[in-house]
Amino acid sequence: MIRRAAAELKIDLGSSYVIGDRWRDIDCARGAGCRAIFIERGCEESLREAPDFTVANFGDAVNALLRDARV
Repeated sequence: MIRRAAAELKIDLGSSYVIGDRWRDIDCARGAGCRAIFIERGCEESLREAPDFTVANFGDAVNALLRDARV
C-alpha cells in the first residue's frame, strides 16, 4: 500500500517516515525503505525490526522527525 501510494504520488520513500506503535508499523516502514519512529506504549509484543527512534508519544515522534529531517 505504501509503495503504490508513493508511486502514484511520486513520494521518495527513502526520505519518508512511518510513525507507529506496533511491530507491524516498524516492519512496514522497513519493507518500504522508510525511516521508522516507534511510539512506546507498553505493549507486551516484541519488535521484530529496530526502529530509528523510540519515543513516548506522538508529539515526541514529530519532534524526532523534525530534528532528523534537518540533518
